[in-house]
Amino acid sequence: MSWEKPHRIEKELAAFDLKNIPPILGKLVKACSDTFQVPLDFVLPIACCVIATATKGKVKIQVRADWQEPLSLFTAPLLEPSNRKSSVIAFLTKPLREIEKTLRLDWRSIENIKKARRDTAQAQRAELIKKSSKNRSADIDAEIISIDETISQNLETRQPCMLIDDTTPEALVEYLCEQGSVSYIEGEGQLVDNLSRYSDSQTPNVEALNKSWSSEPINVTRKGKSLIFNDEPHLVICIGAQPSNVIPKLRDKQLTNCGFSARFWYSLGKSQVGKRAFNSPDIAPEIKATWAALIQEFYLQSNLDKDQVLAVSALGLQEIAQLHDWLEPQLKTFNPELKSWGGKLVGNCIRIAAIFTIAENPKAKEITVESIKQAAQLAPAMIEHARFVFAPDKAELPAVKLLNKLLTGFEGFKGVSLEGGKIFTTNDLLQVVKDQSWIKYQANQARVLRAELYGLESLCWLKQHEVETNSKGGRPSESWELHPEAELYFGEYYS
Repeated sequence: MSWEKPHRIEKELAAFDLKNIPPILGKLVKACSDTFQVPLDFVLPIACCVIATATKGKVKIQVRADWQEPLSLFTAPLLEPSNRKSSVIAFLTKPLREIEKTLRLDWRSIENIKKARRDTAQAQRAELIKKSSKNRSADIDAEIISIDETISQNLETRQPCMLIDDTTPEALVEYLCEQGSVSYIEGEGQLVDNLSRYSDSQTPNVEALNKSWSSEPINVTRKGKSLIFNDEPHLVICIGAQPSNVIPKLRDKQLTNCGFSARFWYSLGKSQVGKRAFNSPDIAPEIKATWAALIQEFYLQSNLDKDQVLAVSALGLQEIAQLHDWLEPQLKTFNPELKSWGGKLVGNCIRIAAIFTIAENPKAKEITVESIKQAAQLAPAMIEHARFVFAPDKAELPAVKLLNKLLTGFEGFKGVSLEGGKIFTTNDLLQVVKDQSWIKYQANQARVLRAELYGLESLCWLKQHEVETNSKGGRPSESWELHPEAELYFGEYYS
């Protein structure tokens, strides 16, 4: 039987398992996915960011006495062009835009009154100074001081903004210091483009953004400007752009070294272009109404004086501990950028669990154990998608590593077939790859290796040969034949 030309090895990322997310959020995500014909895992991070925005930082998570998480969220749900990303974002953020519209109408009315008071006071001040230029008394000074106080109480303010669009980091920080909470939820990656574009040193100006993700105090002094600060900044970032525009920038050493890229929940959805139907179902009116009411309720609660603190029960802490213990051994196998990202994964999952909880009960006082389990089940896919961002080199794929080992450093071949393909067994190959990072910590290494070999067979790099009998009576080891021209094609594809 003749050999086909081998196909390139491309990694298809695992989809997020969204079968068990909370009902209200689940119905919304499913309806949005069906209507706009986009992946579920593109919709969920955006919806979570809209909820986090509406809370305005007033929801806090008390994990332990010495461990509190804010409800800030950085996400990068990425999707190829022409996948209706902007339509999804416009639908999900519509309740926020409606709140903004009302806030701005109220702001204009108040600003008009303040401007009239300010203009009157300034005119009175000017007239008073003019009249008293030759004879300034203590009474006149007191009157001027009173007028100045009126002016200061009626200074012009920036219009309210929950969602900021194309901006520089400096402008974003100014909004944060003035308003306390700001979000960037956009279908393009201008924010990442602007991170170093306007800096004198051309280095990313992200320290305040990093601190805002953690709700740490920020104090900013710039040349010619007075100090601006915020003791509890709340920032939400959602970059729903195309991968080729965002990944190279977030992978840049300047952004990985400072930890900015490590704070993101990455989701690389599978393009639906070419598979979409002309007619798709409308989102049910009750789902739209429920979503709008939910966001409105979070916003109204955010205006209350007291923070909403979500506790974590003893059972919840056990679930978080299980997530930690599952993740920790894997961190040793991650490259530095992925390791930095992995160090924040548990905290991100806790924040997602909090969003899952309040999506079902906006007045909740405790994160449900079920929500923690639901968030934790996202972790394996979160790692796989982040790995693609921080270790995208095809040489890092297990199948490519296997081929490279077979072609350059494997001495366990049993012979050559009539067609010229070298023959080897699963067991012999396992002995030389079992310490590689992609397989080392797997519970059943042989099963993981076989899955990769079957994948290579489907891509025409290998053919399964006869099964070799095990002399010790154990399970027979599969025998494989390597494509006769594997070295030629491997050099063509991966040199």
